[in-house]
Amino acid sequence: MVSPVSLISSFEPAKVAPLVVRAMGVNISVPMRDEETKERLSGQWSRALTDEEVDTRLVLLTEGLDDPLDLDYAVASRVTLAALEFTAGKRISLHAGAVSDDAGRALAVVCGSGGGKTTAIEALAANYGYVSDETVSLDLDGVSIHPHPKPLSICIPDEPVDGAAVEPLNTTKKRQK
Repeated sequence: MVSPVSLISSFEPAKVAPLVVRAMGVNISVPMRDEETKERLSGQWSRALTDEEVDTRLVLLTEGLDDPLDLDYAVASRVTLAALEFTAGKRISLHAGAVSDDAGRALAVVCGSGGGKTTAIEALAANYGYVSDETVSLDLDGVSIHPHPKPLSICIPDEPVDGAAVEPLNTTKKRQK
């Protein structure tokens, strides 16, 4: 059963096929407003793109999200929330980042917002596999981790930034207000 995420969309009826991303083991359909947005988000989410059957559909409130940086950050946040909602009661979710080695062992960095998770994961991912910088989703047995390879979320000072630039680990940026 496909369950929608409960937000109102201001997108017109779909003229561009949605992206489907796998986040925490959940295949999420993300609507696209235009080809430019789809190309940008496809690059940012390249590690998570899938053609598998959709588990849930993301519905976005896009009013006031004319700046690509704001839209990209909103998509990353809503994908995370949709995966958390879909797996509620079925998984243990930690506010954490994680990397893994070639043997499948993972290291999780658990701390609150602003505590340095993304910075640590970005540095560790130079030598280990990127799992997530936001949420570690564990099966209830605590053994299996479901990756959430979203773009790194980095807050930047309020200054002009090239929103289309894709940096290592497909970074998305958000201006600090």
